Amino acid sequence: MATKKSSPKSQEHEEFLALAFYYAMKAHESQFRKSTGRPYIEHPVSVAKLLMEMGAGHELVAAGFLHDVVEDTGCGLRSIAELFGRNVRNYVAHVTEDKTWPWQARKKRAIEYIARAPHAELLLLLADKLDNLRSISRDHADTGESIWKRFARPRGDEKWYYENLAKAFAERLPKSAYAREFARLTASLFNPACVPPEM
Repeated sequence: MATKKSSPKSQEHEEFLALAFYYAMKAHESQFRKSTGRPYIEHPVSVAKLLMEMGAGHELVAAGFLHDVVEDTGCGLRSIAELFGRNVRNYVAHVTEDKTWPWQARKKRAIEYIARAPHAELLLLLADKLDNLRSISRDHADTGESIWKRFARPRGDEKWYYENLAKAFAERLPKSAYAREFARLTASLFNPACVPPEM
């Protein structure tokens, strides 16, 4: 039985995504997730996978691989634009936090941006924050409340942040199963008696 050949365009997209993965892997190669010993590259790979599940195009999936390289590794937006184009560069730029701002101001700005973000960037933000929340939830199941010692901010601040993210995503994406999952995970972490039902 003959194997089905991919189209030239499909192959081009696969090579584009492979380059994005390799770029991210090299940028994050010495980094690990908070106090876990797990390679940081797990996160951008999971974000890219979530975007594929959401039906995102190849440029947005590439941005999923690359979304933290400017914020966390010092790689510049210029090199992203040169290798991956203006659209990917803009996706990454618009979800990159300015670490010179105080934590509360950065997070407030990120929450407010969800209300006006273009749809593609909204999906990227949701995929990023949902994967972080899934990771926290898994580790919380293993370690309990001691997990909050890993974070620079106390549990109360993280509660404020994730509850406001959940509200913002629900308002922008009321039919999204991923936004509903975000709300359920947030409630199970911070208000387990108020976990919304699965739909």
